[in-house]
Order: sequence, then C-alpha cells, then structure tokens
Amino acid sequence: MFKKIFFVLFIIFFFLFFVFLGAAIIYSQQKKISLWQELREDSKRIINQMAGIVYREGEKHNPKGDLLPDWIDDWLKKEIKERI
Repeated sequence: MFKKIFFVLFIIFFFLFFVFLGAAIIYSQQKKISLWQELREDSKRIINQMAGIVYREGEKHNPKGDLLPDWIDDWLKKEIKERI
C-alpha cells in the first residue's frame, strides 16, 4: 500500500516538475525575445544619434552643399580630367 502511494506521489511530483520546467523555459524564451527587441531598438536609437553627431560635425567643418572633403573633391576632379 505504501509503495503504491509513494509511486503515485512520485509520478505526480515528476509531472508537476516537468510542467514547471516547461513553463519556466517558455517564460524565459519570451523574456529573451523581448530583451532582444529592446536591445535592437536601443541600438538603432544610439546609431541614429551617432549619425546625427557625425553629420553635425561634418556641417561645421565643410561648407553647406559640400558632400566630400576638399582633398577628395580635388582628387575626383583630377581623375575625371585625366580620363576625359
């Protein structure tokens, strides 16, 4: 009698253990996905801020409408003149 009760309790314990383990894995996967999404959004925001800083500094050191630094402009003009 005692063996049957122990065996039933043992089976119930393992069933509950695997249910809990499955729920914990599912919860951790969902949390991992949400953390990954937050990381991607934060990374995009930081990259956009860095791009803004780069463009702002470029506008300070280059005249408006000038997309490339002067030495690159001169080099491109020289290459175009040589090929034409």
